[in-house]
Amino acid sequence: MASGPEVVLAARGARVIDAARMIAMPGFVETHHHMWSALGRNFVSTGFEYFAAKSATVAAYQPDDFYDSVLLGLVECAGAGVTTVNNWAHNVRGPEYADAELQAHADGLVRAR
Repeated sequence: MASGPEVVLAARGARVIDAARMIAMPGFVETHHHMWSALGRNFVSTGFEYFAAKSATVAAYQPDDFYDSVLLGLVECAGAGVTTVNNWAHNVRGPEYADAELQAHADGLVRAR
């Protein structure tokens, strides 16, 4: 692998960035994220822990809630340096729920599976 000032890549319209005093690192990959439950973390409080809160609220989730939850999860991931996420979407209750999650991934602009 070549390095140093002798390496020049030609790309029409590219902007050259002097990264001589910088570190370039890949983003993190989140391999196991239940994104549909990101909203549910906001319902947790003392005496109403995560699993109890999730069980009490998930039945009321509609496709729009799944969309919002996945989008929130993607924002959280991006804020933590995650650039690729594997969404464990195991609570899909019908095509409209799957479509909502897929739309959130398309709108979220984070690589996802």
